Amino acid sequence: MAKPINYTDDYTKVEFIDSTGKVSKSVAYDSFYTKARDWGYEKEWRLFYTEGGKAEPIPSAISSIIFGLEMPQENRDTIQNILSGQGISYKKAVKAESQFKIDIINLPT
Repeated sequence: MAKPINYTDDYTKVEFIDSTGKVSKSVAYDSFYTKARDWGYEKEWRLFYTEGGKAEPIPSAISSIIFGLEMPQENRDTIQNILSGQGISYKKAVKAESQFKIDIINLPT
């Protein structure tokens, strides 16, 4: 389920509920793999799981992980412990102090 992000200039119209009242998984998945074109420099791939505890193949080596703004420290520690010694750089999203933006800062490895 590792897929490259689709970068676009336009909002994707998302209807999560189909005509039968059920959640449309394909539409939901597509929305999780779409970002604004401004982020295209990241060349990001995402993994999306509906269940935990499963191992999935990744299409290439991981070179860097950026932890999101709301990622709990405990989860970051777990990921870094699992991937320790593999040459992966870690970064974290943080709110800029005086601007409406998010900065990405390097974390110790």
